[in-house]
Amino acid sequence: MINWEFKKLIKSKGMIISLVILIFTLLISSFIKPVLETENSYIDEQKGYVQDTRDKLEIANEKFNMKLSVLQEISNEENNEDKFSKEISSIAQEKINSLKSKKYEDISFWQIFSYRATNPLINVAMLIIIMIIISNIYIDEIISSVKDIILSSKEKKKVLNSKIIIAFLVPIIIYSLYLLGVFIITCIQQGTPINGNLEAFRIVSDISILKGNPTIIHHVLNNIIIAFLMFEGWAMASMFFSFISVSSISSISLFGVFIVLGKVIATLKFMPEMILSVFSYGNYYDLIFSFDSLIGSYIGEVNFLGTEIGIISLVKVMLIMIFVVTTILCFTISRTKYINR
Repeated sequence: MINWEFKKLIKSKGMIISLVILIFTLLISSFIKPVLETENSYIDEQKGYVQDTRDKLEIANEKFNMKLSVLQEISNEENNEDKFSKEISSIAQEKINSLKSKKYEDISFWQIFSYRATNPLINVAMLIIIMIIISNIYIDEIISSVKDIILSSKEKKKVLNSKIIIAFLVPIIIYSLYLLGVFIITCIQQGTPINGNLEAFRIVSDISILKGNPTIIHHVLNNIIIAFLMFEGWAMASMFFSFISVSSISSISLFGVFIVLGKVIATLKFMPEMILSVFSYGNYYDLIFSFDSLIGSYIGEVNFLGTEIGIISLVKVMLIMIFVVTTILCFTISRTKYINR
């Protein structure tokens, strides 16, 4: 059944449109990159935009020394009265103590690949692709009048389960193809990846909020895993709305409401502080456009049943719960009489 569903999906207009979006996203991604450690520019009041023409290694070492100076300054602050400042100071000291090299090392590949792997462009592209493909998986059966045949068949359970499994696989396949594409493109442009075992703060712009002292590879993989989790939550929610809707418009509209719901909750000041904190940083809108500055960062902690828990840790738990709950809802609704509406 899964093979049959997959073949049908491959031939659909939605998949063709999605592949065009994916290719277009890859093409754009090949031209975008962050400001590298070896590059520098500034605005002069008289000259306007000025590009630093010094040797790249000189620029990179200057930037790296500035990062070390910032870390040293933060770690040496003695008047930290609040818990957040103390934690930031401790994190900065940990980074200094764990330095594997006190000079700049070539991390251009990882800086570019990390940026391309989880930037707003691919997040928006994945949102659109999931909306186009998964929101219509079951709706297409209603429109084509195949629904009654499926529901009256002895294979009803297998058919509906295969649709849920396909919904699960779509983000994995699409995002994996994107990651493979940007990896190859970045290798062609920057050479093979090196120095991935160095400290992640070397490729992060705001080093003061980077939680702990992960290696570059660990940081990049963590971000990619969380991105996969976010996309899977979208996919399962979209599949659920496809099951309970009667038209493509209603299915996509419900999915749209689901995406912005967290942002709305974050504005409800009467909600408990813990919930507001989680939704203020963990709503999908902010994750789409500020993913890299949130995931893996230290933003503070909240008290939960007498235990201090990091806000971003709770955001990750929330993403897991959304995926688990929406998956359970998909399998549950497919076994109820509601699906026979």
